[in-house]
Amino acid sequence: MNLVEIFYILGGVGLGQAYSTFKRNHSNEYQNKFVFLTFIQGLLFGIIGLIIVLADVPIDYGGVIIVLSSLSIMRTNLTMIAVIENSIKRNKIVLGVSVVYSVMLVLLLLFHLVSIEMVFLVYAINEFLRIILFLYYYNMFPVFEHISIKEFFTIYKFGFLSMILTLLITFNYSIDIIMLKQMSSSYNVGIYSVAVTFSNMFLMVPDSFKEILFGDSAKRTFEKNKAINAIKVSFLFMILLIIGFLSFGEFAITLLYGSSYIKAFPITLVIFLGSLSMIFFKILQPIYISQGKQSVAIKILSVSALINISLNWYLIPNYQITGAAIASAISYTVCGLFFIIDYLRN
Repeated sequence: MNLVEIFYILGGVGLGQAYSTFKRNHSNEYQNKFVFLTFIQGLLFGIIGLIIVLADVPIDYGGVIIVLSSLSIMRTNLTMIAVIENSIKRNKIVLGVSVVYSVMLVLLLLFHLVSIEMVFLVYAINEFLRIILFLYYYNMFPVFEHISIKEFFTIYKFGFLSMILTLLITFNYSIDIIMLKQMSSSYNVGIYSVAVTFSNMFLMVPDSFKEILFGDSAKRTFEKNKAINAIKVSFLFMILLIIGFLSFGEFAITLLYGSSYIKAFPITLVIFLGSLSMIFFKILQPIYISQGKQSVAIKILSVSALINISLNWYLIPNYQITGAAIASAISYTVCGLFFIIDYLRN
């Protein structure tokens, strides 16, 4: 499934996110073109992947990975288009399909049908359902519309930059664990992973605002105050959640993971410090994409990633998981502050 995630980021070429830039400048004029290109990308990836598989390249479940990646490419891009058009409707569809997906997994357990093949099948059904429902409820159809060479290159210019941005985000979030695996014990990696899981849970509030802002910022009438208000509300919720974690965090970790993982508590608090500044990034990222400022965001994230790598390289050998947490907190803080300073300045 990790391969599927990597493939759909690369195969999607950031097309769904790039749609917000065109939506802002051209309203709905480009919707069908983006839907058509989404299906072409998914099919092309599938064809190329199957050729590689048929060439006897040694990849376990190669054919399955290719099919799932093709579906995920289409689903991911359609999801972004749906968020930009109407985030509330999109959330209803995702919730409904998620319930169906959960029921199917429970049925596999109840009827003792659990196997990797059946899990892959259920995952494929989940992706297919989302694609069909997005097309139906948003009246999006993959019909061919003429796209000039200039339009084609402009679309994929913004798409490619959005893809690089997504890869940098993924890299920045995972580099600490990757380096820990190389420089520390598996036990420390487990402790740190628990801390990261909790810190990510507390970023769900700005994440929810991010989805709304993807749609709002794609409109020419978007006002800067909406982003500032979202940041204020997110900060308030984050502070309340941190207070709650200080009070009940040790109990929650012990309940969910066992007493052997209690060392994750102080590590989580350190990462929280950086997560506060990440609110700026979470809220402002969709605005930068819709305004065609992906290159600015890429520069900021590149600096943050370099800081993250450098600090981890020095701190992990000396301070283990505490060092990794400090490195992440500093790089997240730098990233968030750069975003808010640049946004307010411009």
